[in-house]
Order: sequence, then C-alpha cells, then structure tokens
Amino acid sequence: MMKECMPLDGNLNAVPVWSIGTARDVTDTALEAAPASGVVRLCAVTACRVWACRPAKEGDGLYLPEGAVEYFELLRGDVLEVEGTVNVTGIAPC
Repeated sequence: MMKECMPLDGNLNAVPVWSIGTARDVTDTALEAAPASGVVRLCAVTACRVWACRPAKEGDGLYLPEGAVEYFELLRGDVLEVEGTVNVTGIAPC
C-alpha cells in the first residue's frame, strides 16, 4: 500500500508536489544519476546543453537557455552530462 504523502489544500484535495532534495551547481561535468524518485530537476544557471547518456552521448544535446527549469526522468546508471552550468537536484519521494 502506498503512503499518502501529498499535502492537502483548504478543500482537502491533494496537492501534487515533491520534497526538495540536496541541490548543487555543476559546470561542464558528468554525473552518474541515481535519484531515488527517478526525477531530476535542472535549472540552467547559464545557457547549457545536457545529455542523458544511455550508454553514450548522442546528438547535440538538449539546449536549455539561461533560467530554464525542467524536470526529467533519469534511470539508475544513466549519466547526466552537462556543458555549461546547471543547478541540479534529485527530487525526493516523500
């Protein structure tokens, strides 16, 4: 049985939100992905390109303009490669 963990609004409806995980800024690096929830949040500190390498980097990468915030699914063992600077956090399940 799944634990109900979403907060409730004034009408007692569940609000679909995530807990905040540990965040850090990374620049021109590769990170092995292992988010507990399978979800990662990226905020582009500078314009950048990102890849989820499965198993190798392909194509030109996903372009994120400065200030863009996106959420992605990453599977255990994926490598997140970044050219530029992003703030990255694994979104924690509650």
